[in-house]
Amino acid sequence: MNTPLINVDILHNVAQFADFSTVLQLTKTCREFNAECAQYLLKNDGVYLEGEESVESFIVFLTASGRDDYARRRLPFCTDIELSVGPSPSQNIKFALAVLFARIRSEAPWFRFLALHHSDALLAPDSPLPEVVAALATLEELNLYEYGAHCAAVLPFMQSRLLTATLAHDESTHYPLEDPLFLLRRSQKTLKCMDVTLPIILRQEFCYSNLVELRISRPNLLPSTWTYICAFPRLVGLAVGFGAHFARECASIVSACRQWNIAEQKRLGTWTSLRRVQGALADLFLLGLTCAVPELAIDDLSDGLSESDARTPDLRRRQADAWRQVLGYARPSRVTLQIDDSDWIVDNHGFALLSETPELVSLQSLHLTVGVSYAMGSNWDTLGVHDALDVLWVIVKSFIKPVEVSVTFDWTGWSAVAREFVASHPQCAGSDMDFPREELDAVDMDGHVRRFLHKDTRSVRYCHVGPDGWRREATYSRVSDEEHAAIIEAVDQMEMDVD
Repeated sequence: MNTPLINVDILHNVAQFADFSTVLQLTKTCREFNAECAQYLLKNDGVYLEGEESVESFIVFLTASGRDDYARRRLPFCTDIELSVGPSPSQNIKFALAVLFARIRSEAPWFRFLALHHSDALLAPDSPLPEVVAALATLEELNLYEYGAHCAAVLPFMQSRLLTATLAHDESTHYPLEDPLFLLRRSQKTLKCMDVTLPIILRQEFCYSNLVELRISRPNLLPSTWTYICAFPRLVGLAVGFGAHFARECASIVSACRQWNIAEQKRLGTWTSLRRVQGALADLFLLGLTCAVPELAIDDLSDGLSESDARTPDLRRRQADAWRQVLGYARPSRVTLQIDDSDWIVDNHGFALLSETPELVSLQSLHLTVGVSYAMGSNWDTLGVHDALDVLWVIVKSFIKPVEVSVTFDWTGWSAVAREFVASHPQCAGSDMDFPREELDAVDMDGHVRRFLHKDTRSVRYCHVGPDGWRREATYSRVSDEEHAAIIEAVDQMEMDVD
């Protein structure tokens, strides 16, 4: 192709707005197109590299096989890199990455995102890579997976002022002794989001005044809520995962930790900025929040009661008390419930727990996702092709008739659950274990939606989600009188403007 006949500016405009596959084809056309267009392969969603071979190929591409004139065109477009080279990276790949990041530091002024899997192995002090990564000055988000002591040694020397940080600990190694508040102290004025699987224990030494999103998951951690309040005074969203449960051997410890957290908040103060909280019921109970929370998400309401002890009266009583106490303090207007086992809903305990909840007097929105059990999914008389969801409708209607309702039945793991159930129950051999697509296609979706309608209803969504992207959904929405009047007024104004 005679490329001088094509205006280079036009070529750049084409490549700038073309999708990835189109740009890739342009780079394969000829050497000149490769030189001019290759940089646009880096423009969209960043780069994910897995395995040493792919990393080496990317390095060759980004540095243009040593041709600095081409590399200077490509490097400035490099903004996001996520890479995984396995738990035992070679020395060669470490040194190659050190050279790459050194060039990125000097020639990629918009490099903002770095995610390292098996990060502790990569950042071991046997190569220049830790020092080079610490010298990156433009990073806004740093995600370190399989985090360990080598990562902890690098973080205090990071030159970047981060906005987002993820420190995901490797469960196979000991926890580093350093607190994340200490390790990330260089970014304490800029950090907005933190996701850690490490304990936060330092009190009143570091204040991350701009952090608004915190996700902390650390099994067997007894959290100090007041520590979080001191460290993150303007927190808006909180997600927790401490692995708490309601078993008898842990009940006294969980209860004592909760009472301590409540007492400290009553004595010293609590959040006024918190808007969203997410976690398992036992974890939220352990946290002991005393502030109002407009939006509450409970990951698995039945969590904390194993199959063997689900019928123990003491455990059920503790779960019911936790449910009401958490709701009593939070007083949410929006509730999202994840229930992994649909059998729990039709159980007398689950039904009573959900249908007798006077604490939800201010509820405006309910989002319920239910994982379909083998028993419910294989018995159409109980699932509700006819009276299939009567029990669920009674439960949802008891939530003070929320004006927004969303109910989703999740079938994505049903076949695996069915195979496991049949394998452990020989009497069920020969049962159908395939996803019941045809039966679900025949469900009267609109009919179920109508059951939720009352004078205050604004929107209803009823959905079945299956494997391979299968989905059936029915929705209903109503415009309020105020919104209808506003629409009419806007239309009238537009007509007047036209005239």
